[in-house]
Amino acid sequence: MVEAAFALAARALEVGLHYRSGRVVERAGGLRRSLTTSSPPKVARDFDERLHGVYL
Repeated sequence: MVEAAFALAARALEVGLHYRSGRVVERAGGLRRSLTTSSPPKVARDFDERLHGVYL
């Protein structure tokens, strides 16, 4: 279930970046902020890396 959510968020992030939509990018990042765990799954860490590249 978490994997599917992050797959969808990653696709939304790609679309948001393609169309230069800050709103879509922000919403995709909101999913990551909503996951609060001390040890995030690999899909969340991969998504973090992608988001880090966006905000540099």
